[in-house]
Amino acid sequence: MRIEIEPDDGTVGVHAAGVICDAVRAKPDSVLGLPTGSSPLSSYAELERRASAGIADFSGATAYAVDEFAGATVTTPGTNSVFFAERLRVRFRALHCPDSGATDPD
Repeated sequence: MRIEIEPDDGTVGVHAAGVICDAVRAKPDSVLGLPTGSSPLSSYAELERRASAGIADFSGATAYAVDEFAGATVTTPGTNSVFFAERLRVRFRALHCPDSGATDPD
């Protein structure tokens, strides 16, 4: 593993997006695990910019949200469904989010 220190959030976002784009370019049917929260926002903005500019194509990739609230509805603010609809406008082959309304999260 290699650890890299970047000077600011924007640079981290560009670098992380580059790593993701390289992986998807090498394997268009990649499977990605996507977190929510504020940390990945600059990366998601850069992924969206690259996809909109035609520099990156995620249409063959599948994405999975890595966590979710339990006992919420899909429209509850902060759930993956809402988060990704508002903050990641990239077309994947599929984006899978855990069922926030599941009565048994296991």
